[in-house]
Amino acid sequence: MNDMKKVIKPMKNRLVRYIVLAYAFTWLFWWADAILLYVTGQTVEDTVPRILLALGALGPAAAALCSLDCGFTMIKVKALLLGSRHKRVIHAPEYAAGVREKRPKKGWLWFFAVLAGETALCVLCAEGITRHDPLAAADFARWLILYTFLAGSQELGWRGTLQPLLQKKLPYPMTVLTVGLVWGVWHLPLCFMTGLFNGLSGFGPAQSLLIFLLASLTLSFWLGAVYNKTNAVIWPMLLYGWTGALTDLVKLRLNGRTLAAAALFTLICLVIGMTGAGNEAVKIKRE
Repeated sequence: MNDMKKVIKPMKNRLVRYIVLAYAFTWLFWWADAILLYVTGQTVEDTVPRILLALGALGPAAAALCSLDCGFTMIKVKALLLGSRHKRVIHAPEYAAGVREKRPKKGWLWFFAVLAGETALCVLCAEGITRHDPLAAADFARWLILYTFLAGSQELGWRGTLQPLLQKKLPYPMTVLTVGLVWGVWHLPLCFMTGLFNGLSGFGPAQSLLIFLLASLTLSFWLGAVYNKTNAVIWPMLLYGWTGALTDLVKLRLNGRTLAAAALFTLICLVIGMTGAGNEAVKIKRE
C-alpha cells in the first residue's frame, strides 16, 4: 500500500504539471496572436502571427519534456519517442513499485493497419482531389513533414505523457475521451483568430470549438490505439502527419455515410487500443 502511494502522488503531480504547462505555454502565444490579429488587422499569413502560431503549437511537446519523471535527459526523450523495453527511464516510480509494461511485439504493424484503414476511409468518402497540378505531390510531401514534426510534436504530450498517466487511473475508453476533451479545449484561442476559421470559413468561435472538439475526440481514439500498441510516440506522430496532409489533399463528403464510416473506424480503433500493451501491467520482483 505504501508503495502504491509513492507511485500515485508523483503521477498526480506530473499530470497536473503537464496540463498546466501545456495550456500556459500554448495560450501565451496563441492569445497574443489572436489579439494581434484583431488589433492590427494582420492575417495569419503574415510573419509575426505565423511565428506565434508555430510557437504555440509546441506547447504540449515543451510541457512533456518539462514533465519527464526525475528530470530531463536525452535517454528519456529517446525512450519517449522510440519506446523503451521496460519504460524504466520514463516511469521510474512505477518501476520502483514493482510494475512494468510489456514491450509490444511488432506493435508498429498496428500503425500501418490503422494508417491503411484511415486512408481507405478518406478515399471511400472523398469527393475528389483538391489539386491536380504537377506541384501537388511536392506540396503533399511538404505538408506531411510539417504536420508530422511541427503539429505532430504535440503527440509527445497528448499520447506520450497525458494518456499513460491517465491510463493508470482510468479505463482506456475514459482515458482517450478525457485526452480528446483536454486536447480539444486546448485549441480555444484558435477559434478567435481572425482569418483562421471564423474569417475564412464563416465559423464563429463556438462553431470552431465544436469542430475542434469533435476532431480531437475522434483522433484521440485513432492515435491512442496506435500509441497503446507501440508505446512509442513516433508512430502517433507519423499518423498525425499523414492525417493532416491527407485531409488537405482530399475533399471529404460531409454526409451520413462519412459520419457512419468514421464512427465504425473509431469503434475499431477503440477495440484495438483496449488490447494494447498500455493496458497490461506485469508484476515483477522489486529490485
